[in-house]
Amino acid sequence: MKDVDTLEARFKAELRGALLRAARGRSPTLFSLDETRTRSSARVLRAKAERIIELRRSYSVDRSIEPVAAKYLKACLAWKHLHQGAREAVPEIAKQLLTELDSHGT
Repeated sequence: MKDVDTLEARFKAELRGALLRAARGRSPTLFSLDETRTRSSARVLRAKAERIIELRRSYSVDRSIEPVAAKYLKACLAWKHLHQGAREAVPEIAKQLLTELDSHGT
């Protein structure tokens, strides 16, 4: 379980940096689930988020707490489906997720 906690802490730090860039309009594909470029933040974060969720399923963890990885993936789905992948929606979604992370202390 300690390994999952470590991965989640690292993921949160990486996500926070990426969200700050996106909130300033410097990462227009951050929430893209279709991003395939090797050095893409979206691809890297998506892979890490999926891995964290997979590990959380295999360990006994408090399922009443939504992990940061799941919040990121939900934001990706919202961008794709609610905002139809509009680049101009990225900064607002990033700001909302930053606010949520800060207010819930996750």
